[in-house]
Amino acid sequence: MKRILTAGLVLLLCTAAYAQKSPKLPQQLFRRLMTDPGNFPQQSISKLSDKQLSTLIRTLEQANASLVKKNLQERKRQENVFKTARPALLRVLSGQEMHSLSGTLFKTKHQGKTEVFGAVPMHVLKHAQEVPGTVSKQFSVAVETPQGTKIVPVEVVQLSSTKTVDVALIKFRPQDEALLSPLELGKETTSFPTQVYAQGFARSILSQQSFSLIGNTSIGIYLAQIPSTARGERAGFCGSPVLTKQATLAGIHIGSSYLEQQDPQQRAFFAAFQLTPPAVEQGDIGYITPARFLQQLVDTYHNPAYRPIVIKLAGQEITRLAIDEYVASIELFDKDMKSLWKKETDFKQTFTAAETVLRLYPQAVFVGMQIGKSSWKRNKTEWFVKDEEKTSYVLRGLQR
Repeated sequence: MKRILTAGLVLLLCTAAYAQKSPKLPQQLFRRLMTDPGNFPQQSISKLSDKQLSTLIRTLEQANASLVKKNLQERKRQENVFKTARPALLRVLSGQEMHSLSGTLFKTKHQGKTEVFGAVPMHVLKHAQEVPGTVSKQFSVAVETPQGTKIVPVEVVQLSSTKTVDVALIKFRPQDEALLSPLELGKETTSFPTQVYAQGFARSILSQQSFSLIGNTSIGIYLAQIPSTARGERAGFCGSPVLTKQATLAGIHIGSSYLEQQDPQQRAFFAAFQLTPPAVEQGDIGYITPARFLQQLVDTYHNPAYRPIVIKLAGQEITRLAIDEYVASIELFDKDMKSLWKKETDFKQTFTAAETVLRLYPQAVFVGMQIGKSSWKRNKTEWFVKDEEKTSYVLRGLQR
């Protein structure tokens, strides 16, 4: 009988996530079963009485049933989130490119009036220089309306920087806005959503993914741990809406970096962000522009002089940038303006390296920052976005 029960127990252990301890069973046995069920010696089970073994199996069955129930609830939650988000998902038609891209519809208020906008990834606007006919200042998108899918023209009305926020703001014709179902752009919240859901057109196929947020960059771009299994299938997913479990707009997916756990670049990446590497052999780091940056894009659209990006070093505000500006490089100087250290900023703007160096160079009393900007340029056929790395320079004294 025990051999039969042992075989059933192993099957249950493969699917059970946890178990409630029973006072009638040895606690050490439970810990071993829960932490390392695959290597659990069968002779330990054989020493249990029939009553103890029955209690153990019943407990694991209950745990398994609870886990199945939780998984079902999670699937239903995801289905509701994706159903809510689907009408707000844009298919960006990219001319000569093989695959469509993704975008997000959202609405917000300005001076008491509701306005409708779209968000698309900034970096695709750089491609027009190399591939004529791709996304430029004006293009078309496919939207879901009560009458079915409709192709409508749009225009880019506000740029951010491809190296920071990486989202462009698009506007629709007034006659088309009435057909749209945008997501509400909520107020900024101090709570950090650890689990989010994204839906977009990966290689033109509607794709749905769940992300775990693990941190922020220096200016506040979310970092997410995302599955690496579909790494080659995410082309076109940038621009997808990222939602919380309450189906509110958390942000916009703007790209990812593929990392390997033993790769020195991965170790450096996690060290730079002061993060704990994920316990996986391979994994992707996703970048998500929070919804508050969308509001800043709208505010800049109405007020071009607005400078919302706060750049800090060692807790001290160094400068404020426009939404389409970025820090191209950082340099530290001593009291005689002798250069101590200089570095180009990393992708998506992290200044953690500079923070670390400040501790190594207590004699640093000045910081210089080369400021760049993403702006429109035009070749013979298309408008395209170009990053200009030397548009201005900021020099500040450090409070040491």
